[in-house]
Amino acid sequence: MTKMDCNKDEAIRAKELAEKKLAEMDVVGAKRFALKAQNLYPELDGLPQLLATLNVYISADKKINGEVDWYRVLAVQPFADEDTI
Repeated sequence: MTKMDCNKDEAIRAKELAEKKLAEMDVVGAKRFALKAQNLYPELDGLPQLLATLNVYISADKKINGEVDWYRVLAVQPFADEDTI
């Protein structure tokens, strides 16, 4: 087994743990494992989507005056035009 195969196997396990944490709504723990998977094997299928999902959850959790900052969730500037949003 090559180092690349070993990294891929470990990345798959880390991604599976990230998905389990997300199912338990432990978003911070899920992101930690997803980033570990990314470091081990960046080309892993579904990883970019998982990280994007986690970033949305984390952004939605950060509130301004008790309200969700939708600009942060969408990753746009408050002055972004309608096409960007």
